[in-house]
Amino acid sequence: MPYELTWEAMGVINRFSGFVTGADLVRSMEVIASDPRFDDLRFVISDRREMQGNSIGPQDLERAAAIRIGSMATNPNIRVLVVASESELVAVNDALQRPPLIGSRPTYTFADMASARNWLAGVPHLNNPRPWFGTLR
Repeated sequence: MPYELTWEAMGVINRFSGFVTGADLVRSMEVIASDPRFDDLRFVISDRREMQGNSIGPQDLERAAAIRIGSMATNPNIRVLVVASESELVAVNDALQRPPLIGSRPTYTFADMASARNWLAGVPHLNNPRPWFGTLR
């Protein structure tokens, strides 16, 4: 499998390796968002350092954005940290600045895991209220 999830207290690490398809990316996001622990998450670290190429296309990014936006209704307090090689970080940053991902969830990029962890340890947890959609009867 080109991704592996490691759950931690208040977070999850999503490690990608080898060649990653758009379906792999989307499936990993679906698994995270549908897990019962999702409501308590405060961070997702997407570790892409072991990726050896990908076929993530525009339709995959649309599906990823839909998952990000939809999952914010359940948990608006997640920060996404991307750890990747320099060339992958350029591609990620570019994608985050254009539709459909722009503004979909706070995302930060890092060149190594230590920098990501240090940054995460130094910021307070987000404490956004969950959107109110009315009373269920």
